[in-house]
Amino acid sequence: MGLRERKVERTRTALATAAIELFLAEGYEATTMEQIAERAELGSSTLYRHFPTKDLLLLDWFVRRFDLAAALRERPDDEPLPIALRRALVALLELPSPTGSHQLDVRLRRLIDTNPGPRARLWDFVVGVRDALQQEVGRRMGRPADDLEVVTTARFAALAHEIVAERIWSGDGDEDAVAELDRVLHALHRIEPVLPDPNAG
Repeated sequence: MGLRERKVERTRTALATAAIELFLAEGYEATTMEQIAERAELGSSTLYRHFPTKDLLLLDWFVRRFDLAAALRERPDDEPLPIALRRALVALLELPSPTGSHQLDVRLRRLIDTNPGPRARLWDFVVGVRDALQQEVGRRMGRPADDLEVVTTARFAALAHEIVAERIWSGDGDEDAVAELDRVLHALHRIEPVLPDPNAG
């Protein structure tokens, strides 16, 4: 990452951190963009350049922790896909907490779930990541993104991440996320999903 990219990243982090602190202290709806810029000690124009809308600030931390497509692109091209997928999942699970507290992380997630704007935007993100993940898996497999094996490979990786994330959210914060991932992956390798019967009348 070059000097300019590092500066951009520092600015985005400062803005997102200021937003999280205010959202948790004042509430999502009550917090203004101007308050966020002031808290980050940056100008409003800088804030709007990086985050045109308030919901993007609330979702930024979530996007970083769930962008499996981006994490997979960070893996070497010559790394076998099953290994690359697990290591991409581990990289996401090992990202630091956005607040430093499991209880506050849960509160932050609840803000997304209870505010229509961020919740709707989140679905757009999920669809975009799903499509990007299929593209990257397809590229590595040498197949089209809509190939059924590509689609199921990408979806099972995303499913594993989703299951682990939900278990971590519902726990007390002491869970070992990587150990939980491996338990889920072992289970997924053992199970035989019940599929609809195409021959049923």
